[in-house]
Amino acid sequence: MIIFYKNLFKFFVLFSLIAGQELKDIDTKLSNLEFEQVQLPLEQLNSKYPENSDILLRLSITHHYLSESAIEKSEDKKNALKAFKYIEQANDIDPDNPNICLLYTSDAADEGLGVDLGGR
Repeated sequence: MIIFYKNLFKFFVLFSLIAGQELKDIDTKLSNLEFEQVQLPLEQLNSKYPENSDILLRLSITHHYLSESAIEKSEDKKNALKAFKYIEQANDIDPDNPNICLLYTSDAADEGLGVDLGGR
């Protein structure tokens, strides 16, 4: 699963729609699997740009990883629910983005939820 995250973030570094040093620094940390260090900066960016699917996708992946690495079941569940919330928001904004669709269905399956992909 970690290889999946590394490859996904390499993609974002190349194709991100948001320019700027903040996101560039975040992507570098995500590529190095430093998820704990990017959680707060991503949430701050999300406050500034709540309709940005790129930020929401990064937030979802961050919380997905934090869920998988959690020792306590309550932390696992809390982060899994946040991951799904963020990817669901990103999917509402950009339902044709294949990376969002992939993570959306993956998170939904992890949580045992059914999702409507609109015929896709």
